[in-house]
Formats: sequence, C-alpha cells, structure tokens
Amino acid sequence: MEVKTFLIQFEKSLIANGFPSDSARVHTLKIAKSLSDSDKIKIHNMQSADGVRRLAENYLSHVRSNVEQNKRSALDADTKTIARQFSKSAQDDEDDDVKIKTKGSTKVMEKVPSADEVKDDASTIKVDSVATSKPEKVKLTERGRENYRNWMLSKGIGYAALGILIAVASFVVYALISVLIAALVALLIGVAVIGCIGFLAGLIYGIITLFSVTPEGIYEIGLSLIIIAVTLASSIGLYNLAIRIVPILWKRFTRLLKEKIAEYKEFLNDVRRECNEQ
Repeated sequence: MEVKTFLIQFEKSLIANGFPSDSARVHTLKIAKSLSDSDKIKIHNMQSADGVRRLAENYLSHVRSNVEQNKRSALDADTKTIARQFSKSAQDDEDDDVKIKTKGSTKVMEKVPSADEVKDDASTIKVDSVATSKPEKVKLTERGRENYRNWMLSKGIGYAALGILIAVASFVVYALISVLIAALVALLIGVAVIGCIGFLAGLIYGIITLFSVTPEGIYEIGLSLIIIAVTLASSIGLYNLAIRIVPILWKRFTRLLKEKIAEYKEFLNDVRRECNEQ
C-alpha cells in the first residue's frame, strides 16, 4: 500500500468512527508531517484496508482518552502529541494483530507497521485528499457574531492585510517561476540553433578543406563534433531544468500555500470558537 493511500484511508477511517471531519483532516496532516524516519517497505506491504481501520480505532481511543484527561479539544493537540499518540496506537495494533483468536482457533494476521517504520518523504508523498478537504466553518452564536465583529475591527484588519500581502507575494513567486521556465526554454532553443549552425559550418568547411589542407580539414571536422556534443549536453541539461526540475518548485510552493491556507482557516475557526465561548 502506498503511503498516500494509507493516509487517505486513515483519514476516512477516523471520520467513519465518529471523528469530526475537520479534526480528522488536521490530525492526518500532522501525522503525515511527523512520521519517523524509517523504512517505507512495510507500509507498502500492507494489503488490507482492515489494518488501517483497526489502527485508526486504536488511535481514536488514545486521542479521546487524552482529550478527557486534559479537557481540551482534539484540534488543540500539537504535532508532537499527535505523533506520540499515533506511535502508541500503531504499537498496540501491532501487538494485538500478531495473533487473533476466533472461535477457539488462532489466526495469524498481517502486522500493521508502527509509525517508526514509516517515512514521509515530502518530495514523493502527496496528501492531496488531506490538504484539499475543506474544514467545516464554525457557526457563530448571536453573542459570537458580536465578538467576532469586534475582533475583525481590531485584530482582524491586520490579518486581512497580511493575507493580501501573502497573495501578492504568491502571485510574484508564480510569475517568477513562469518567467524562469520561459527563459530556460528560450535559452534551450538558442543553444540548439547556434550549436547546429556551428556544427554544420565546421563540418562543411572541414570537408572542403580536407582536400586541400588535410590537417586543417581534420581539425575543423573534430571541432564541429565537439560543438555538437557540447550542444547536445547543454540542451539535455536545459530541457531537464525547464521541464522537470523547475516545475517541482511550482508544485511544492502550491502545496505549501494550500497548507498555509488550511492553517489560516483553522485559525479563524479557533477565533470563532473563542468568540462563541466569551
């Protein structure tokens, strides 16, 4: 099972077991960021979604126990706490799944990997469904609307200005990446054209000179071969930069922007909750 698939099924299992969708999204996203550095092989060996479901159930029991003890919302847990709860849940599930007794017989089940056996590689793992799932907007009470309006008129203006500044900066970043790609493509075309002209000119001149001054003709032909070799190498490098490497910057920046937007929405939801409680 791919790590992306595992994270998607884990979030769905949390929601299916009564966990609020916004909390499930936040917890899954934080788990994806905090998984320990270890082999991804065991998570790829998971063949059944049942193991993910049982792992989610164990995780929920730890989360609910922690919420009852600390008397706070599940959304308030930090990444370190969530990672520790996930690690304990995975270990509990691993211990329970070694042998499961059913009707007097013992059935050996697939072991669910612990969190220490999974690595979240940001360059290869995409948590699209986690990042794109929309948190539910907290509804305001009558008192909450008044408090929220006061907050918007005081502190909210600063956050709105910051949001506009970030939007402008994001537009500039996207524009720069686009210009960089276009510049690399233009440079690629220029290098290819100049290199081909240099190669053909040297080759033709070398062949003509070969019949009159043989050493000079051989030299010109050899120089033309060097020119075409350098042109090919440069063209391949520029192509990989323009088509493969630079677009990665676009994707990663987009992913970062989505995460920050999700965090900003969660922040606003927290503010709305506080306004309702005041």
